[in-house]
Amino acid sequence: MQAFVWDERFVTGLKRVDEQHMHLVDLVNKVGDFLLESRGDEAELEGVFAELATYALEHFAEEEGLMASTHVDARHVDAHARHHRDFVTELSNMWARRQTLTEPAVMLHDYLTSWLTVHILGEDQVMAHMIERIRHDVPPAEAFELEQERHDNRLSALLDALHKLYHVLSVQNRELAASNESLELKVEARTRDLASLNQQLKLEQADLRRALAEIEATQQQLLQSEKMASLGRMVAGFAHEINTPVGVAIGAVSHADRVIERTEAMLGGDEVSADDLLAGLAELREGNRLAAGNLQRAAELVQRLRRSSIDQDLEGERTFTLDQLIDDVVLGLKGRLAERGVQLKIDCPASLLIQGQPMLYEQMLGALLGNALQHAFPSGFIGPEIDLLVKVEDDGMLHLACIDNGMGMPADVAEHVFEPFFTTSRGRGSAGLGLYLCYNIVTARLDGTVLCSSEAGHGTTFDVTIPIRRLEASA
Repeated sequence: MQAFVWDERFVTGLKRVDEQHMHLVDLVNKVGDFLLESRGDEAELEGVFAELATYALEHFAEEEGLMASTHVDARHVDAHARHHRDFVTELSNMWARRQTLTEPAVMLHDYLTSWLTVHILGEDQVMAHMIERIRHDVPPAEAFELEQERHDNRLSALLDALHKLYHVLSVQNRELAASNESLELKVEARTRDLASLNQQLKLEQADLRRALAEIEATQQQLLQSEKMASLGRMVAGFAHEINTPVGVAIGAVSHADRVIERTEAMLGGDEVSADDLLAGLAELREGNRLAAGNLQRAAELVQRLRRSSIDQDLEGERTFTLDQLIDDVVLGLKGRLAERGVQLKIDCPASLLIQGQPMLYEQMLGALLGNALQHAFPSGFIGPEIDLLVKVEDDGMLHLACIDNGMGMPADVAEHVFEPFFTTSRGRGSAGLGLYLCYNIVTARLDGTVLCSSEAGHGTTFDVTIPIRRLEASA
């Protein structure tokens, strides 16, 4: 019975590790055959199970030796080795209590297949990627960090495996409840069995904590994807704006070429009109002025795009002007604002200098304005408006309000808007991460607060309060 089918998803690229993984899969399927088909006696089954446990220990030791010899970062090695030990402990415990379980075959086999799936697709492939980087002269710490940032396209397989793990835990919890009811008849037996079940529950809670850590890591990956998507939308807006001045400049240069050709033809004739020459020079002068002006405008747009580069998030804090930053964000959204006919009003103190990370403010503002553009104004909405109000209090708190006059939200929707994956427009391409990104930035990165107030049919207001370090503008 091939309950655990090996395929290319499980290949790490490390030949010896992959060979051992395939042998482990064969042993797991062999255990499944004995348990599910009741083939063989207890002693024979115990021999197969002991072979599995012994081989797993040998494989784990070889993996840990490989990580040591290639100098894999200790942060990964420690966690990896700890999970090896946890697996052996859990496997031994489940085997020891197999007689007390109502479905030992399903539970034991599901645990083996689920753990191996998550471990191979997760930690072992991460280990293989880091070893490959280290063998190409990437320092171990850098290889670890790069692997943490890498987008994991194996999310679906991991979640499937976690789902199966939840099934195992659910069955065990139901057995715990049933055991508690039956043990009320005998106080002495009830006490003894409850102690055993409490130990089992601790092991299950450890599994749940590990599963939760996997889910939280996946959520952070999705959040990073939303940040990149937000940046992509801003860059697309800049690109659209740059096309216009560049196109005008190209047109002016093309016209200058035609004027030059016409002048050359005129000079090749018998007579040359001074008025015609002066007219041609005037056209060239006007074309040069037009080209230079539009190229200067394009250069300014490129400079704004550079200020919005994602690299700035890696540069740490710097001084920036808030109203200029808002202008840059709005420029990236100009096409969407025009498409929906939205009038945007901005009230921000001029030349307000702030010490901080500008990329965080750009992402926060982009999320707030993008949310209003996507959700506040349905098709055919008349007179859409967004007000962006900024003020600084004497206590150093920056207050920012994003107010729209759109369709608003009922209370049961408004109370969930900052939750990850919550959206009322999933069928229209929304992932429900925009406002969660805003909330995450304001509360976790800027130490501020963000509140939402809305009423169906009466618009929505987002109030952001952030402690800032305000600097005086130089004279």
